[in-house]
Amino acid sequence: MEPRVETTDGQPVDVTPMDPDAVNDRFQRAMLDDGPDEQAPPKRTPRAGETAPDKRRRGRQPRESRSRTVDKGAQAPPPPTPEVTAKRASSAEETFRLTGTCLLLVGKVTRMPSFTADGFVVNANAGQLAEKLADVAAVEPQIAKWLDKAPSAKVAAWMGLASVAAGLGLQAAANHRLIKPGSMGTTDPAEIIRANEEAIAAHQKAIEDEAAEAAADGTTSGSDDGEAVPAAA
Repeated sequence: MEPRVETTDGQPVDVTPMDPDAVNDRFQRAMLDDGPDEQAPPKRTPRAGETAPDKRRRGRQPRESRSRTVDKGAQAPPPPTPEVTAKRASSAEETFRLTGTCLLLVGKVTRMPSFTADGFVVNANAGQLAEKLADVAAVEPQIAKWLDKAPSAKVAAWMGLASVAAGLGLQAAANHRLIKPGSMGTTDPAEIIRANEEAIAAHQKAIEDEAAEAAADGTTSGSDDGEAVPAAA
């Protein structure tokens, strides 16, 4: 009896019997077939009125015509004028003196004579070092760029900041008894506390006196017969 297949609404569906051996044979041949050596994408058929693309390989531009990336830092700077050299030497000298000042401060805080001696040596040779560094800047663009971006105002500003920071550091060291209070321009922490407490008390008393005067002026006023009467609310 042939197999009968029906749809969900009862309509018969024709089913053609298949030979299992033939199906198995086709499956085995398909499994053993490796297919083409290289899979190529399907060719695209040009549409009506469309021109086929040009498959010719574009030629590379000659090496001489290609744009080259030039390292600006590797280019030699132009010959500096005497004014530029003098400005660079001035900036370099102030930088060296800033370094010497920092070494002197380190020597004072740490009480190590080696740092103090280094600071004196750097400050003594700052001018000569600056002149030689300005000469190096004439042939080294990175040094020239650094000196040109270090004007005197910037160096002076950093020196001022270093000086204030060093003073605060010394006073903090005196507050914690790391150095003797009163040495190297510091103040005894007890004196600092006393002076600030007195200033706070004086400021508070001034505020209270002003409030009392304002209250006295606002609560009473002179009457016609000289008697004091409460002021109107």
